Amino acid sequence: MDDQGQPVDEPRGMVVDFLQATVADLRTTVNNLGQQLEKARTALDAAQVDRLNDRGRAERAEAQAVASSERAAAAEARLATMEASLAEAMTPLLIRVIRAVRRR
Repeated sequence: MDDQGQPVDEPRGMVVDFLQATVADLRTTVNNLGQQLEKARTALDAAQVDRLNDRGRAERAEAQAVASSERAAAAEARLATMEASLAEAMTPLLIRVIRAVRRR
C-alpha cells in the first residue's frame, strides 16, 4: 500500500523509476554534449582568429616581397647606369671623340 492507502503496483513503480533514471541520464548527456559543443565552438573561433592572423601576415609578407622586388629592380637599373658611366669615364678622351664623330 502507498501513502494514500492504494495498492502499489510493483512493476509499474519499477517502470516509473526506470523512466526517471533514463530521463536523468538523458539530461546529463545533453548537458555534457552542450559543454562539448561550447568547447568546440570556442576552439573553432580561436582557429578562425588564427587563420585571419595568418592570412594578414601572409598578405603583409607578400607586399614586402613585391616592394623588395621593386627596390631590387631599381637598384639593378642604377647599377647598369653606373657601370655605363664608369666605362665612359675609363675610356680615353681621344676614343670618345672618335666615337662621337662616327655617330654623326
